[in-house]
Amino acid sequence: MEWKWLILLKVESLFLDHKLFEFARSLPMSLKIKGSVEKYILREALRPLITKTIYLREKRPFTAPPISCFSSAEINNFVQDIIHSQSFANVPFFDQKKVINLLKQLPKMSTTDKSAFDPVLFTVLTTFFIHQGFKL
Repeated sequence: MEWKWLILLKVESLFLDHKLFEFARSLPMSLKIKGSVEKYILREALRPLITKTIYLREKRPFTAPPISCFSSAEINNFVQDIIHSQSFANVPFFDQKKVINLLKQLPKMSTTDKSAFDPVLFTVLTTFFIHQGFKL
């Protein structure tokens, strides 16, 4: 269960293939959104493979996993290794020192503040993995 968020990162990155992105971008809006149904063409393409419940389900935002994922030493070490790496320092979108300082504050944060920090940390890690995966 602790590694679920890593698997989700990989699954989400499948949709970042530049050929798929270019194809999706070239489609008319009527195939992307039909009425109130988002991802219309994707739903139709997958209709024979998914249940009716999934087909009819409203789009839900992908949210970060709870901060409890980082309560194990293994996950914490993994995140710390990434944030302290030279590869992370090379990502131009973040100030590595500020991210490290923010992580140091994590144990002192209230539960509410930790919850607010979840999407921030998830975005930082996701951006790092995308940057690495696509050699940006």
